[in-house]
Amino acid sequence: MAVNKHIKKSLFLFNLLFWIGGCVILGVSIYFKVSKNGNVVRKYPVSLLKLWQFLHL
Repeated sequence: MAVNKHIKKSLFLFNLLFWIGGCVILGVSIYFKVSKNGNVVRKYPVSLLKLWQFLHL
């Protein structure tokens, strides 16, 4: 049976998007690991409540 071309292209783009996102996350984490102050992302800690409120604006 043939697969619909639209579904095939949609799945390809969806997988490509996740692959690129994973590469970006991996690159940022490697950068923080090898940078001089890799363990210090921010000078002051951020509470989870403020982060949650920021993400759900």
